[in-house]
Amino acid sequence: MILFLRKISDAVDWLVTRFVFLLIVALILVISLQIISRVFFSAYSWTEELSRYLLVWSTFLGASMAYKRRSHIAVTFAVDLLRGWTKTLVLWIVNLLTIAFFAVAIYYSTKMISLQVYQVSPALGVSMRFVYLSIPLGFASMLVHALSGMVEELFPGREVKS
Repeated sequence: MILFLRKISDAVDWLVTRFVFLLIVALILVISLQIISRVFFSAYSWTEELSRYLLVWSTFLGASMAYKRRSHIAVTFAVDLLRGWTKTLVLWIVNLLTIAFFAVAIYYSTKMISLQVYQVSPALGVSMRFVYLSIPLGFASMLVHALSGMVEELFPGREVKS
């Protein structure tokens, strides 16, 4: 079970990392095009909107990358003072609350997408469902990483061979 969840988490992270890289490259190209066209020609109306949507996607998926690498800011001074089973218990409660938050965020963000059936972006003419899809995908990725991390904390003495 530990190996399976870790492989799923690693595969999701591998895929998300490459996708975020492509999103950021596209963001750089679109913003560069916007700057060049604004300085030398007339600005394209769709570049600002596309850059905003690329930033939203890279933010939510990038947040899952940071979560996998434990790079988010955390206030741990109180937990660091604890020892033994109390520390383990507090970490488990935090993990359960985090998993619950991710599950609730996935649920409500998918409900929000269903409300965006007829909304279309003004400049690109793309359905806003595709823009808002980044929210549940980012949280789903974080949920996979959280479940994998929690199972690995449950069985800390077991070595996982990749």
